[in-house]
Amino acid sequence: MTKTVIIINGRGGVGKDTLCEYVSKTHRVRNVSTITPIKDIARQFGWKGEKTDRDRKFLSDLKMAFAAYNDLPTEYLAEEYRKFMESDDEILFAHIREGAEIEKFKKRVANCGRTCLAAGSSPDEDAAGRAQPDKGCAPGQYEGRDLYNEKDGARVVTLLVRRAQVTAAFGNTSDDEVENYDYDYYYLNCKPLEQAGPDFVAFLENVILQEVRYAGIGA
Repeated sequence: MTKTVIIINGRGGVGKDTLCEYVSKTHRVRNVSTITPIKDIARQFGWKGEKTDRDRKFLSDLKMAFAAYNDLPTEYLAEEYRKFMESDDEILFAHIREGAEIEKFKKRVANCGRTCLAAGSSPDEDAAGRAQPDKGCAPGQYEGRDLYNEKDGARVVTLLVRRAQVTAAFGNTSDDEVENYDYDYYYLNCKPLEQAGPDFVAFLENVILQEVRYAGIGA
């Protein structure tokens, strides 16, 4: 079985979870995040699950503290990756915000990678959601470098979801620096809700997964 790991990223509110949910309707998907163990710890000490800017900064700071102390976020995700490789799931969506943590996870579980930027309508796009030529980022377009994990049979890519409606700073490095990474794929999440899911699934199948099948990895 061909397995694909998609490291998915993007600011809060851009539609990452919605896109992953759509994919789960047509593919066997495992959806995990480095913030999960951090939220579990935060709840033990008074965090109520809110998503204000103050809460986001608290979780971001706490995550970075554990990353520096014992690498908890990466250790958690590495274990989830192991479970994924032993399961019959096809796609692992791994939610990671920080560029350094993305690189750490790729080296830890795959020692390879290709990155994928899923992008929504941005100020550099026209009214129809098409990217301006200098950005090279239209729906379904992509570019990048191929590196494969032939030993495990998994393809590792990353994805950043962007939307024009979500551009303000949140006041924490995890959210505000998601653009500071060299992604391979660019997906524009600029369609109405009823069209976004099918469009993203088509992009996933016709670009990312088709390349995986073409490469013959994990067959």
